[in-house]
Amino acid sequence: MRSRYCAHATGQIQYIVDTWVLEQRLQLDIDAIKTWALSSEWLGLQILTSSNGSAGNDTGKVEFAASFKSEGRAQLHRETSQFVCRDGRWYFVNS
Repeated sequence: MRSRYCAHATGQIQYIVDTWVLEQRLQLDIDAIKTWALSSEWLGLQILTSSNGSAGNDTGKVEFAASFKSEGRAQLHRETSQFVCRDGRWYFVNS
């Protein structure tokens, strides 16, 4: 989760795409992801809860809050994200 947040904050759009589970990548609106990432000032990430996601787990869940400014207004994006581990690498499934 932290690496995906950092990718949004630093404009590493390809990393964001690459960390989505393969089955969902074709549905992504990459231009919208890029616009949101690059037009926002990312202020911080707080991990609220997590479950699983350790060695030996196939799935994990992370609840987080990401603070950012968009068009001069402070905002908070809060969600619970699902992840799946494949071949030792974690992929974002959905929120």
